[in-house]
Amino acid sequence: MAYTHTQYEVIVGKDLSLASTADVADWACGMVPHRIRAVGVVITNTVGAAGIVKLDKRPTAGSDTSRGDGDVCTINLATTHDAGEVVYKTGLNVEILPGQEVVAEVTDACASGDTAHVVMLVEPRWDQPANNTKMIETA
Repeated sequence: MAYTHTQYEVIVGKDLSLASTADVADWACGMVPHRIRAVGVVITNTVGAAGIVKLDKRPTAGSDTSRGDGDVCTINLATTHDAGEVVYKTGLNVEILPGQEVVAEVTDACASGDTAHVVMLVEPRWDQPANNTKMIETA
């Protein structure tokens, strides 16, 4: 079956520890703006305690100035997730421009040894680099 959309998945981070609160991974588009349509947390080691993973948008990559708090989405993990399960959120419409960044953050830690991958379903929004003041062409 052929699909007519241009959506695809990107891995924000692999085998991320859910055992302590911290920024655990990040992703940035390089040349083309993208819209985030969905986020999934793929459990790779059974979750033994409830936890929360938030995806925040940094308006300036590498800087926490004006960083949102779960403004991309929040994923609530229960204590019953087994390895191989995917906890997800769809219906998102968050735009990320070149020069911005998405950060995955554990804000409520799970049990020791709990790990996961974080993936996003994104869709490019085709535009010219000249339309973004953050894009600077080298000589």
